[in-house]
Amino acid sequence: MLVNEWVQTVWKILQVRPKTLHDYKRLFRRHLEPVIGHLNLNDVDSAPLQQKLLTLPPQTARHTLMLAETIWREALSYGITNSNPISRLRTTPIQVLPKKFLTR
Repeated sequence: MLVNEWVQTVWKILQVRPKTLHDYKRLFRRHLEPVIGHLNLNDVDSAPLQQKLLTLPPQTARHTLMLAETIWREALSYGITNSNPISRLRTTPIQVLPKKFLTR
């Protein structure tokens, strides 16, 4: 099954708030679909995904990775795939500013 096809099913089975679903769809369309949307779930390689994540700002990369993890978690639980290229992916750490920089 193609990633694009599976994602259409995932949108229907995820039990998340409407805004969260909207954000997931936007992240997928912008960052994941161009890289893996046309591939079969079992043919997705972690290298192109990792390269894409490294081009994104840290927080966007983290949210995109969380979405990819959700997509593959559901695919694994429904028996759609038996591989998980997402488990090897990492993002750059999100820097947290010390409180002295946050107050005026």
